[in-house]
Amino acid sequence: MTHAINAAVDIEYTTDTDLETISDTIYDQQDKIQELPLTDSELYSQLQSQRVDFTNFVRDQQQAVLRVIEVPVRNESLSTLTYRYYGSLDNYQLLQNLNSFENPSLLNGTAKIVTNV
Repeated sequence: MTHAINAAVDIEYTTDTDLETISDTIYDQQDKIQELPLTDSELYSQLQSQRVDFTNFVRDQQQAVLRVIEVPVRNESLSTLTYRYYGSLDNYQLLQNLNSFENPSLLNGTAKIVTNV
């Protein structure tokens, strides 16, 4: 478990979705370990301490990562979408990177945007 937490801490998270995926996995694994019949109180204390430390790490990271939501789009270009949400085209490449649009000149369906830039 320690190795998994250390690996998770070493990742450079970009979006809240990335952080949530990894943290959910770590928490699930910690829960499974704690369900085991542990008789060693020192081991149990170490697991609890790791969970607290990891929770503090996640909380700090949540302040730094981009918050991504999905919005509906219908017959508009990536340029129009970018301008509609940000008032300029400065975040055009960011939206292009978050989404895998086949044709950025005509979007339909949903698009991922960032709410905290």
